[in-house]
Amino acid sequence: MNKYFFTLGQAHSHILPNGTKWDRHGLVQVNAKTENQARELIVAKFGIKWCTSYAEQSINMGLYTKGVVFVYFYEAFAKALRGQDVQVREFGF
Repeated sequence: MNKYFFTLGQAHSHILPNGTKWDRHGLVQVNAKTENQARELIVAKFGIKWCTSYAEQSINMGLYTKGVVFVYFYEAFAKALRGQDVQVREFGF
């Protein structure tokens, strides 16, 4: 699995499943095989209210003072789309 990181613009914020507020100071990580899969998950969860995606190799983590605030797993997301039971821990923590 590859790691992809998503950012928000200044006007965006979301409350994540763990209760954490995701804003421009934090990142959401998606573990997926491809960036397209990662984007599919983010769009399904947040629509178009996000800013940029980065591959692990291209992100400057120092720019985001909160660091990674949540991790999603594409495989668990895909299982849920197929109607299979998914443990919360499988989907994100």
